Amino acid sequence: VFMHENILKSTLDDSDCPWLLRSETTNVYDIEEVKGPWQAWQGVIETTDVLIACNECSDEADCNLNGECNEGGSCDCNKNVEGSTFLGPRCEVVLKDNCRT
Repeated sequence: VFMHENILKSTLDDSDCPWLLRSETTNVYDIEEVKGPWQAWQGVIETTDVLIACNECSDEADCNLNGECNEGGSCDCNKNVEGSTFLGPRCEVVLKDNCRT
């Protein structure tokens, strides 16, 4: 990891490692001995476009096996299965009941 105290990626960057140039994890200390590509911060934040064309389920696998696909193409998530309730459009969130009284 290459860092410089006077070069910051952001005025709000308070991370433990404000890297400007980094490589894969290595045990060597010579910059020329590091194998693999280096990643350099270039001051540009790239945008990513995401398109969801079909968000309907057709079977239990589409509901992460944590619910059933209903006739409308939506997941009906399981509730209170061994102390866990499943949430989300694909039943991907596990809510565990850890309350012990």
